Amino acid sequence: MPRILAIDDSPIIHKIIVAALTPLGYQVLTAPDGEQGLAMVRTAHPDLVITDVMMPGIDGYEVTRRLRRDPSFAYLPILVLTSQSNLDEKIKAFEAGADDYVVKPTWSRRAGKPR
Repeated sequence: MPRILAIDDSPIIHKIIVAALTPLGYQVLTAPDGEQGLAMVRTAHPDLVITDVMMPGIDGYEVTRRLRRDPSFAYLPILVLTSQSNLDEKIKAFEAGADDYVVKPTWSRRAGKPR
């Protein structure tokens, strides 16, 4: 079973990713921050990493850079999933070594509807 590691400080995002990918046959592991995410990559050896950018401690760019510097994970697919939608952030992700960049939908907290 392919294994995906989702690194994000939002438990809601973890639930969304697990709910979306588990029925498709993926085992989804989660980490609440970059430091724990890097540790889990080394122990769980996922087939794909999905990382947020803005997290406490090590951000997603640094997670990506560290994985790319490690020969064991230099070719591990990394998808950046973030609320940052501007071009500069996207460029930073690709410069860090990300394979893809996806913007999270923005939800209104009051109405629960997409903006």
